[in-house]
Amino acid sequence: MYIFIVCPHQAPSKEEGNRMKTEHFVQESRVTAEGGRTAARRAGIIGVGLLALFLILFAAPSTPSRLRGDENQDSDESVDWFAHVDETAPDAPGSEESSPEAAGENRDSDAQYNLRCYYGLGVEQNYEEAAKWYLKAAEQGNAEAQNNLGKCYGNGLGVEQNYEEAAKWFRKAAEQGNTDAQTNLGHIYEESVEPDYEGAVKWYRKAAEQENAEAQNSLGLCYFFGRGVEQNYEVAAKWFRKAAEQGNTGAQFNLGICYLFGHGVEQDFEEAAKWFRKAAEQGNAEAQFNLGVCYEHGHGVEQDYEEAVKWFRKAAEQGDENAENALKALEEPEPEGPVDFFRSGDE
Repeated sequence: MYIFIVCPHQAPSKEEGNRMKTEHFVQESRVTAEGGRTAARRAGIIGVGLLALFLILFAAPSTPSRLRGDENQDSDESVDWFAHVDETAPDAPGSEESSPEAAGENRDSDAQYNLRCYYGLGVEQNYEEAAKWYLKAAEQGNAEAQNNLGKCYGNGLGVEQNYEEAAKWFRKAAEQGNTDAQTNLGHIYEESVEPDYEGAVKWYRKAAEQENAEAQNSLGLCYFFGRGVEQNYEVAAKWFRKAAEQGNTGAQFNLGICYLFGHGVEQDFEEAAKWFRKAAEQGNAEAQFNLGVCYEHGHGVEQDYEEAVKWFRKAAEQGDENAENALKALEEPEPEGPVDFFRSGDE
């Protein structure tokens, strides 16, 4: 028999805080020709006693408007078109003379930004080239390019890894109101060697109030753990709910935890199972595990071992060791009594 003692997804430990994962950047930086938004997952684990503290943050930079809506857009032709725009853009209004240098300084920053989006789509993937075009557009004030250049520096992709440069470009975009950059700057404050939780809360709140789901989840975590603000489960649950209703799986999981233990909301196993299910159906392995536990014990759902096995298997297929152990326990013909299972940050 398994029990879920799982705390909300939260920021990495200090030791892990300096690592900005490569796969996070790769997923975020590709913009498809079909439009939509790209999701990126960042995860970190710390152990506190017998509890594990997890983080799944979704950064989803907006797809440039000129790339939206054309489902039949050809990526090779798009690269050629954006390159043509960049090479032929006129000098800035009011220029007294035209020169290659002046033209280069005043090229269309949107075209430069969109051209970099296609590295890996229609052309061979090349992070150095992508970073070069990010820089061109960023220096002209393009907030999306500034944000993504920050990611390049944070992950060391196409440029030498440099957290100070990452923070600099995030700040430039954040000060223009870019919510993804505000959220990323919040992460920098929270995950640095000497965390500034109040600074993190400031930037999370700016983005959260503009409906950025990742920032809402992160702000909820600050309230849940009392980082940079006074601990307040009710306010934490409020922000988790805002993000969860936008489909953020980390927030859905966290809201499920709130209902499971009655943190900031009235304890309600049915609501817990409901939010675990929403996250589980989107592929969140921890939520799949907890939903399996709900079915194993009949918490918020009718007890159903087949459903428990189904969800444990889904989590196990993603490499969740706890789910693998749960499957083994359920498949044993005569288990030797209940087994108390606790997630550990070392696992």
